[in-house]
Amino acid sequence: MNDTEFQPKISFNFPNDNHAAFSRERLESILNQTYPYHEPIVLDAASPDTSVEVVHECLSGVNHQFILNKTNSGSTFLPWVRALAMAKGELIWITESNDVADPTLFEKLLQTFRDNDAALAYCQSIAINAQSEVTANLTGWEDVISRVSILHGRKIAYVAEALNRYRFHATTVRRLKSSVYLSECRAMTRWIIEKTEAWDNPGDLCDLRWSGFSGQPPSLTSEAGYRP
Repeated sequence: MNDTEFQPKISFNFPNDNHAAFSRERLESILNQTYPYHEPIVLDAASPDTSVEVVHECLSGVNHQFILNKTNSGSTFLPWVRALAMAKGELIWITESNDVADPTLFEKLLQTFRDNDAALAYCQSIAINAQSEVTANLTGWEDVISRVSILHGRKIAYVAEALNRYRFHATTVRRLKSSVYLSECRAMTRWIIEKTEAWDNPGDLCDLRWSGFSGQPPSLTSEAGYRP
């Protein structure tokens, strides 16, 4: 297949969630990719700050879908599900509103889908702080994820180059909504254990997730209403 034949349309979701300080940098890193995007899908989580205005300004003149929610569900995963249902492109990039992407991320991850069995692709990330300064590499996360098979016979593609900058800061959803975030992680972990052969010994995955808890793991029913 030559390059003129392999040009899938890419939608991306942008779950806007009270990140006015970072929205412009994030959107610009997406809009200025070397491979053109097809469609932005913005799902606002009832953000009380000025991020909606920032998003509208950045996307002025860009054809996009914008959903303004009246309440914040507190869920990380529900906007992903909704964006997948709305997307018109052949591929969808699941983004966060406070990270930053290398301008070649689209182009390089796209090449992995030349393998027809590839269903999902991801790249290496590095950690940045609120000032966009690099603070750490995140290679340890890939050591774990690369051993998990959750796509029922399809392939997960991995680009070892650090094309994504994953932001840690005081107002991240992981901190402000920690109980919902952790309960969703527990629900997803249980789904992986029950529906896949994630590990030769599933207890390894349990130990990884429960390492921060004492005694028996808490209930696996998410406060956000997610059931695996």
